[in-house]
Amino acid sequence: MTDLTLANHCLPAADHAAFVQAHTAQRKALESRKRRDIRKKKRLSATKHTQEPPRCRSRSPRQRIGDAYEAQAQTLLERAGLRIIDRQVSCPAGEIDLVACEQDILVFVEVRARSALSHGSAAASITRSKQDRLLRAIKWCLPRLTQQHFGGTIPQCRIDVVTFDPGGVQWLSDAIRPELGK
Repeated sequence: MTDLTLANHCLPAADHAAFVQAHTAQRKALESRKRRDIRKKKRLSATKHTQEPPRCRSRSPRQRIGDAYEAQAQTLLERAGLRIIDRQVSCPAGEIDLVACEQDILVFVEVRARSALSHGSAAASITRSKQDRLLRAIKWCLPRLTQQHFGGTIPQCRIDVVTFDPGGVQWLSDAIRPELGK
C-alpha cells in the first residue's frame, strides 16, 4: 500500500488534505534536488578540465565580506610579527579562519565582525557553541598542522580573536581557553 492510499484509509479529510499537500511538496523538493545535483555534477566535470582550485569557485556576498575581514586580520597579525601558515582551514567539525605561528606557538585565530552594535559586539557573538565548534575543528586539524609545520611534535597552542566593530579593530590574544575535563 502506498503512502497516499494508506492516508486515504487512516486520516480524517482535513488531515488527509494536509498530508497530500506535504507529500506533493516533498516529491517536488526531491525532484528539484535531483535536477540540482545533476547540474552540479556537470559543473564539476567542466571545472576538472579547467583545473580551477576549489577555493576559487564563486563565494556568496557574505563570504566575500568575511574574506575581506580575514585579509585585514591577516595584515594586522603579520605586522605584529606572526607568520600566517593557513587560511580558512575546513574540516567536518567546522572552519578555522586563520592559523599562524608566533615563534614556536601555534595560534588559531577566529575573526568576527559587526557593522552595528545593536545585537552586541563582535566579541560577544562568540557563543559557547561557537567556541565548542572551534575547539572541535582545532582537534580535527591539529595532527595535520603539527605534522606539516612542527615535525609531528604538538607545540604550545593558543586561540586568539580579532574583532571588527564600528569602534575599530581589537586583537584579543589567548581569548578562548578550553575547559579542562571536556
